[in-house]
Amino acid sequence: MTTPVLSVENLGISSPHTSLVRNVSFTIRPGERVGLIGESGSGKSLTAMSIFGLLHEGLTATGSVTLAGVEQNIFAADEKTIAGLRGQKMAMVFQEPMTALNPTMRIGAQVAEAMTVHGASRSEANRRALELLETVDLPEPRRISRSYPHQLSGGQRQRVALAIAIANSPSLLICDEPTTALDVTVQARMLALIEEAVEATDSALLFITHDLAVVATICEYIVVMYGGELLETGKSTEIFENPRHPYTRALLAASALTPDEVTGKLPTIPDDLFSYRDFKASCPRCAGARHDTDEGTWIETETGGYACWHEEVLV
Repeated sequence: MTTPVLSVENLGISSPHTSLVRNVSFTIRPGERVGLIGESGSGKSLTAMSIFGLLHEGLTATGSVTLAGVEQNIFAADEKTIAGLRGQKMAMVFQEPMTALNPTMRIGAQVAEAMTVHGASRSEANRRALELLETVDLPEPRRISRSYPHQLSGGQRQRVALAIAIANSPSLLICDEPTTALDVTVQARMLALIEEAVEATDSALLFITHDLAVVATICEYIVVMYGGELLETGKSTEIFENPRHPYTRALLAASALTPDEVTGKLPTIPDDLFSYRDFKASCPRCAGARHDTDEGTWIETETGGYACWHEEVLV
């Protein structure tokens, strides 16, 4: 079996006051496209930032994150080592390109810098930068390369961010809500460009979103998170057609925007994510919650985490 590009084992992230992500494990192999889904606040971006070595000060990560060809656990590596991996072994496209791009540098210089910091000559990097701007479907690459970020549209800036991310053909590409701020037409083209980039280099893709329509378009596998826990994993077709976890079913129902036949109301998940982070009480957000049991909907596991009591849920 092919060696995974990314292996995440028992990932935990905590602040001085609370646990934010618990017992998250998954792998991504070359060419696989994995969607990490869940509500805002479920731990998706924290998981990605920990993989990329960009957790905020005060947050602590435990467990292990390893990349193919890199023997050391990223959490045990120093900043110099991680900086050498960013942009070369792994790259990331952030949600808001205006904050990811340097407002004082021209676009071409920023794309070229992604290569010169990893040893490319300036002349080669400048030539390659123009090629990349054309690859991501930007018009007039030479004009764009001389422009500053504020002179481009949101969709154009996001394509520049993708060009920077794929400049060194990383084995792992992480996309954190890269199409959220884009209109539907631009979003579709952006998704196509990401898919083309991954296929061209056989890279592994971790795509983070709460938009299930986007997941259905681009991802082969899905990882569902809730309250910092991994609830369900599987092939996209299996999860969309036969979701095992009640929360996954609720997410799918809410995203379908199909009114209830009796009430005429759109399906929702009651209350909010943050009310039930500890999972020690029954979870009223779950449509299948059973309130007549002493242990509640969630029961403690041997590893100290919490799992759904539903028999059909395999955890």
